[in-house]
Amino acid sequence: MADVNDKGEEKLDKLIKPKGRGWRMAAIDLRAPNGQLLEYQILPLEMNEAGKIEHQMYKQWRGKDVSKMTSAMRNAKDEADAVAADLYFDAWAAYLARTGQTNEIVKQIIKQARSAIKE
Repeated sequence: MADVNDKGEEKLDKLIKPKGRGWRMAAIDLRAPNGQLLEYQILPLEMNEAGKIEHQMYKQWRGKDVSKMTSAMRNAKDEADAVAADLYFDAWAAYLARTGQTNEIVKQIIKQARSAIKE
């Protein structure tokens, strides 16, 4: 994978192991000739649609210092995080149902993609 890392980095595991609220996507970081790092994201339509909704919830809490929140505010943020996680979970389930795939099939596709990138 050294060749890929010289130009950028692939991030394919986020389809299977999402972080935070559950956003799933595959990404490839590409280094432009001027040195700028560009992230190219590949994601299911269902995840993109869920992301449009979740981003509105995220904007409400962006930049807020959790340590300075009241208990009520922390509870509201935790509830928003749970709603977002459910939204992304449902979006992923809808993608799998629409395509007839399973997490195991997606893992195999990731493995194949990594092999292709190495070539």
